[in-house]
Amino acid sequence: MTFDFATIDDFDKHIELSIPNYSGLQDVLTALFKEYMPPRGLCVDLGCSTGSLIKKLRDEVDANYIGIDVIKMPHACDFRFLQMNAASYLVGEKFCDAVFSIFTLQFLNPTERKETLRELKRLIAQGATVFVAEKFFIDDSRIDSVMRREHYRVKRDGFTDTEIMDKDYQLLGSMFCKKESELLQELKELGSPSRIWQSYNFGAWIIKST
Repeated sequence: MTFDFATIDDFDKHIELSIPNYSGLQDVLTALFKEYMPPRGLCVDLGCSTGSLIKKLRDEVDANYIGIDVIKMPHACDFRFLQMNAASYLVGEKFCDAVFSIFTLQFLNPTERKETLRELKRLIAQGATVFVAEKFFIDDSRIDSVMRREHYRVKRDGFTDTEIMDKDYQLLGSMFCKKESELLQELKELGSPSRIWQSYNFGAWIIKST
């Protein structure tokens, strides 16, 4: 049985419990968005889920927002939502000012990921600012093992051991995490990446044109 995010009663709370300091990530993204987003520009959130990030951004910046996701969840705010995959949307988008991909690429199969990265590279070359957050494997296996164990320990504050292990098994075949060095190489091929946040095996970058 695969893990179905649409069945989670309180999805936003589930994410906060799963990713330590997730609220801190949203704060950092919002601050940088305010710095780089032009007035009334176009912002696209790939894998928007409930729209919680868009809601936070809208409270700070007057812009046009579009949420993209393959799953339709109850949205926490009023914005334009399109139920489709990221690559299909991006191919038809000539230009946008900011794109968010927050723990989205890791759920794309290799072909979809390659297509999505190709379109993000095109948009960055045209002046877009892209924000990417991903779960990754630390290249040093010993450090990775310690960090993963510590993350599981922290997750036990919000989930039972059975829930943690069941989710791990249910995500097999649907989550395709990269080694940190592989992920960074992908981001460098898009433009000029700067790390803006990290918590355990989760990291985030802002990518701009070189």
